[in-house]
Amino acid sequence: MKCPHCKEELKNDNKCTSCKKDVTYYVKAIKISNSYYNIALKKAKVRDLSNAILDLKKSIQFNKENCDARNLLGLIYYENGEIVEALTQWVLSKHYKPDNELAEYYLNEIQASPTKVDSYNQSFRKFNLALQAVKGGNEDLALIHLKKVLTLNEHYLKAMHLTALIYIKQEQYVKANKILKEAQSIDVANDTTLLYMKEVNDNMPEEETKVKKRDAVYASLAPLDMYKEEKTNMATFINLIVGILIGVAIVAFLIVPSVKQESTKEYNRKVVKDSDENVSIATEMSQLKEDIDNLEDEISKKDKEIDSYKNKAKNLTLYDNLLKGAKYYISGDNEKAALEIAKIDLDKFELEDAQVLYDYIKGEVYDSVIKKYADEGRDKCNAGKLEEALVVLKKAYQLTDENETVLYFLARTLQKQGDKAQAKKYYEELIKKFPSASRSATAKKRLNEMGYQYNPQEAATESTEQEAQATPEQTGTQGEQQSATEGGEAPQE
Repeated sequence: MKCPHCKEELKNDNKCTSCKKDVTYYVKAIKISNSYYNIALKKAKVRDLSNAILDLKKSIQFNKENCDARNLLGLIYYENGEIVEALTQWVLSKHYKPDNELAEYYLNEIQASPTKVDSYNQSFRKFNLALQAVKGGNEDLALIHLKKVLTLNEHYLKAMHLTALIYIKQEQYVKANKILKEAQSIDVANDTTLLYMKEVNDNMPEEETKVKKRDAVYASLAPLDMYKEEKTNMATFINLIVGILIGVAIVAFLIVPSVKQESTKEYNRKVVKDSDENVSIATEMSQLKEDIDNLEDEISKKDKEIDSYKNKAKNLTLYDNLLKGAKYYISGDNEKAALEIAKIDLDKFELEDAQVLYDYIKGEVYDSVIKKYADEGRDKCNAGKLEEALVVLKKAYQLTDENETVLYFLARTLQKQGDKAQAKKYYEELIKKFPSASRSATAKKRLNEMGYQYNPQEAATESTEQEAQATPEQTGTQGEQQSATEGGEAPQE
């Protein structure tokens, strides 16, 4: 354990021997975090995953850099089918401990199989479609989507719970019991699983209960004693013959007439029943025709719903961009990570952990990549490499349109290429967003140079006011730019 102040190894639980600072509460927090991790590890080994998650979250609250806790939490999320949450924990574990081989191994295992990643993405899309179908009252369509989800991601507990809930609503308790047992084999103490199982057991059909009772009765029967054959004699033989004759007489005079009478009654009942059925056939045919018309209308409505689901599914590609951005960030390619993150529409995020991962990656790469593109675009523009400058500056503009340097040199590059209309657009955007910046005054002069209707008198007045309000350092910079403009193209703007 290292001191949080000087990073030296601690030899005492109360005070650091190096920097002499009190570390009592820090050491207690670390020990509590490790205790929660050990408790969670024991629960995870017996598949009490829900309670293990709670303990691991407490462990991370006391020590956010407990990488062992984050690695185990990611594994549990992965076992439950929550791939995005698992990736989030492993990425954070890798961030707090760059030489974390275990987190790196888990991430590489997922990235090594693009097919598996694609399957997870498809399972999330299908699950969202199933949720929409349930909200719209179309439970059969939801079950079709959920079966596909469990084929692609067979340990996805949320999909299992939703499937069981639909079966319970449809009173298919046997099917619900089967899917809940599968869910319990993954997480034995999940609250949702136990709640649904109680509902199923309370409403289990009587037939199932009778079968269980019958099996219990059969199991309780004791074996019979060994049979011992008695010795035969003449009296026994005569009694046997008499018994047979009496049995034949009973069958002939009692049983046979009653059987014939019952057969006659059964025949008469069938005749009456067939007559009733023939009378109702016409009514049923009319009703069937009406049902067919109704079903055709229903099919038309469902086709429209499916089209709407397909349109909504297009929005789910933003999770692909998030996973790609995380992959590029982990591999150290910050530029590609920033470009992938820039494609994401935050308003369409549904998962809170996905938002956390997005904010983290953006905070790590955006500023550095934008500055790199802006500096590189400026240098290439000043060096006359206009095509290369335009490519770099457009990438920077894709990441942000709130950067003064990017807007100015994008407009300047287009002006040098002779595209005055596009140059005018970016100059005006710069003036509008940064009215008091030094480059805005330069942008107004560039607009006049290109022959657009801009009042030079007004530009000179605004430039004078800005110079009067600027610091000595800013005034010197503007003077250098003005002299460079008057004397020809400056080596660097």
